[in-house]
Amino acid sequence: MQNAIESGRLRASVVRNSKGHLKIGDVRTADREWAANTRRTKRRGLRRRITEALASENGVDDFADNEVPEIRGDMSSAELDAIIAIWKAKMSRLQYRVKTGELVEGEAVRRSAFNTARVIRDNLLNIADRVAARLAAEKDPMVCHAVLDAELRQSLETLETPQ
Repeated sequence: MQNAIESGRLRASVVRNSKGHLKIGDVRTADREWAANTRRTKRRGLRRRITEALASENGVDDFADNEVPEIRGDMSSAELDAIIAIWKAKMSRLQYRVKTGELVEGEAVRRSAFNTARVIRDNLLNIADRVAARLAAEKDPMVCHAVLDAELRQSLETLETPQ
């Protein structure tokens, strides 16, 4: 109740006592203000869960993105600090994983995959041009098979060497 008074959710029902402290003057008005100005959400235990996630072995990975509530104006400073700490920890972990090479940019991966696929396609399409004359002159199916096998292996082995 004291948090509701201090945060301003209870205004009309609050009066100052002789020592200058705020207290509830009218209980019925306070109940109406409480119902109108207090959100009933499932935030119970949020600070505890955030603290446990930060202290656990896996760190922020224990706390999924969809579990972190969005920042709203009615949150306490402790809740805001906890949410900000979670996001800072997540960003630090991402930056670390990028710097160590564990994570790479998606566009670089797509570009590399495209280039590799293009080289494979070009190598395989060039086989026909390279062996057509030799195969046309051969009458023995085993020799034709050996020539094709050698060309396919050579084309695919060139992909094993890093570029």
